[in-house]
Amino acid sequence: MTLLARNLAPPNLRPLTLGLLTPHNVHDPRTFSGTAYHAARALARQSDIRLTLLGDHRPPGISDRLARRFGRARTRVSPPGPEEIAGLDAVVGLVASDLLDALPPHIPYLHVTDATPGFLADAYGWDIPAETHARERRAVQRAAVCLYSSDAMARRAGRELGALQARALPFGVNFSHDHGLPRPKPPLDPVELLFVGTDWDRKGGDIALGALRQLRRRGVPAHLTLVGQCPASAARHQDVTATGFLDKSKPHEARKLARLFARAHLLVLPTRGDCTPMVIAEAMAHGTPVLATDTGGIAEMIDGGAGRCLPMTATPVDWAGAITAMTHDRDAFAIMSDAARDRARNRYSWDIWANGIARIAREHLVGCAHAA
Repeated sequence: MTLLARNLAPPNLRPLTLGLLTPHNVHDPRTFSGTAYHAARALARQSDIRLTLLGDHRPPGISDRLARRFGRARTRVSPPGPEEIAGLDAVVGLVASDLLDALPPHIPYLHVTDATPGFLADAYGWDIPAETHARERRAVQRAAVCLYSSDAMARRAGRELGALQARALPFGVNFSHDHGLPRPKPPLDPVELLFVGTDWDRKGGDIALGALRQLRRRGVPAHLTLVGQCPASAARHQDVTATGFLDKSKPHEARKLARLFARAHLLVLPTRGDCTPMVIAEAMAHGTPVLATDTGGIAEMIDGGAGRCLPMTATPVDWAGAITAMTHDRDAFAIMSDAARDRARNRYSWDIWANGIARIAREHLVGCAHAA
């Protein structure tokens, strides 16, 4: 399937012909947090890119929804055949190491991802087979350039995988719907805290709830909204509202999530392991500062006064203290809120990401920089 941008390419350059290769369904905004969905559309919007989707990507049907509901989500994407890749300048592999490994050696590609196998083993506790490490190393070494979602992961790829051409190119904010202008934050009484995560344990839900309890013991008016899965005991807490999972592919649920981001004073994410969780960018886009664990590339995501990181060893008492410090001064909080919104607008944009893909492809791939 070929997607054409609506505008013409710059007059002195022919359009790039790029193939997007990813195991995640680009028609389904629920898979991979919507990253493949938004990446494909941003590339198609670029004036100097002619985009081909590689693989059998189709809108999810009933069988796909049932499989996902019971934890058996599937992909129909297989390595592209010669007829699919004929005439391409390059392939953009989005978290697609297995698929890139099967490409013919003469096909240049950009390896775009958010983690290394070693990081997934260290931070997530995953058992990574030796062949996965070897395949990732081959994908990295064959790539024209490796693009990671954070500087921290690009540096790690250099150390761990010998990725000499490793650079950072942040992903964008995964929201599909226009929710209007940013809304003013409510008064800081009570402090509105937001926790978003489908994996309660890994995302540190107990720590967020413990911080709320510490705030209440200190007499600090605070309320915590939990989005995603949480234990029934957490949902019954008197200062907690539990919404359950909100599906951004459904406009009414996306609007509800946007309202929660806009109303919250802080996104609290005591995650035990993450790469560059895009919920942080989504919060910042709504002017919501972030308090999160210093892991993966999170610290650089909220750089520039958009929030604060705590170490992995921080206790609920520490988290409560940080929340108080970030919200006790109304003027200082307003500056931090503005910094968060500016950070998201200037750095975490899918159009900025897609423009970077086009620019880097022309810099690194022979034959892509011809005049028309």
